[in-house]
Amino acid sequence: MHDDTSGAAAFRRHARKLHREGFYAAQGDQPTQVHFIQAYARNLVIDGLPIDLPARDAPLERIRRQRMPAGHVLVPDTAQRAAQFEFWWHTMWDLMASVYSGLPDFLPSRAEIDDRVRLCGGTPEMTSFTELEMARLSRTLSLYRRCDIAAGPDVVVEQLLLPSLIPVELGFQGRSPRWPQRPRTDGGDVHESRLLTSCERALQHYRDGTADVVDVIYRTVCRRLSWLCDVEAYDPVRNQYRELVAAYNATHPSRPVERLHVPHHDFPEATAPRTRQAATPARLGGGG
Repeated sequence: MHDDTSGAAAFRRHARKLHREGFYAAQGDQPTQVHFIQAYARNLVIDGLPIDLPARDAPLERIRRQRMPAGHVLVPDTAQRAAQFEFWWHTMWDLMASVYSGLPDFLPSRAEIDDRVRLCGGTPEMTSFTELEMARLSRTLSLYRRCDIAAGPDVVVEQLLLPSLIPVELGFQGRSPRWPQRPRTDGGDVHESRLLTSCERALQHYRDGTADVVDVIYRTVCRRLSWLCDVEAYDPVRNQYRELVAAYNATHPSRPVERLHVPHHDFPEATAPRTRQAATPARLGGGG
C-alpha cells in the first residue's frame, strides 16, 4: 500500500513524466497523445497508485517554459510552445481524472477545448490548434466519452494506440507531406523508427529490472504486433505494419530489418516491474 506522502510524491513524479512522455510518444500527433495518456493512467490505476489532485496546480510558468522532448518535431514559435505545454497539462489531468473516476464527464467537450486553447494563449493560426487539429482531438476524446471502451490499459494500447501510432511512424518514412522525415538537429537518423527505439529500450529495461510504465506500454505493443504477425495475416493493422517495415527498409537500404518491434518472447518472463491489481476505477482523492 501507499501512504499519503509517498503516494502523492510518486504520483507527482508520474504526472511530470507523463506530460513529457506524451509528447515524445505522440511525435506531433495529438490523438495519439490522448491514447498514450489513457494507457499510462490506466496502468497507474491497476498499480493502485492514488491520484494526487493538488499536483494539478503546479506553477503554470514552469509548465509553459519546458523544452520539447529530444527528437520532437520543431515548434519554433515560443508562444505556441508555451500554449501547447499548458494546454496538454490541463488536458492530461482531465484524462487522468476520467480514468481514475470512471466518469467521462471530466473529458472536455469541443467548446471547452476551444475555450482552453484561447485561455492558454493559443490561436487557430498556430499549427497545434488549427480547426483540423482540434476536430481530430475532439473526435478522439469522444471515443472515451462514449463509455464503451473496456477498463484496463491493454485494450487502449492494442485497439487505439497502436493503430494510431503506425500511420504516424509511416509519415516519418517519407509518407507525410508536412514531415516526411524527422527534423533533427543532433545529426541522428532522420528516418529513425521511434517505435523500434522504444520497444528496444523497454526490452533493455525489463532485462535490467528497471522497467517503468512506459516500458509496460511498449511491451504490450510488442505482444500485440507479435500476435498480429504470427496469427492475423489479414488484419488491417498487421498489413499497415508490414507497409511500415517496407517503408523503413526503403529509407535504410543498407540496414534492412524484418520487424520494427521486439518479439514478445524476447522479454523476460518473470521480471514484471510491479504487482498488478484489479483494473477497477479508483475514487478521486486529494492524495491517497
